[in-house]
Amino acid sequence: MRLFKVTFGCSPYQYLQRLRLQRAFSLLKSKEIPVNQIAIQLGFENATSFSRLFFQRFGAYPTQYRRSLFA
Repeated sequence: MRLFKVTFGCSPYQYLQRLRLQRAFSLLKSKEIPVNQIAIQLGFENATSFSRLFFQRFGAYPTQYRRSLFA
């Protein structure tokens, strides 16, 4: 664990969350996949926890981000 944290600057769990959120960021660029389906597909417990983490990381909720892309 210490070596992982030194190498990547975070815990394995935080690293996995970061990867999931980055993938979600790109999946949201498509209107075809509903937000709750993206959350499930990426292994989040539910759409609410996914939305909360997305907001903490990017400063907007997934639906807000998606709307801004297609406005």
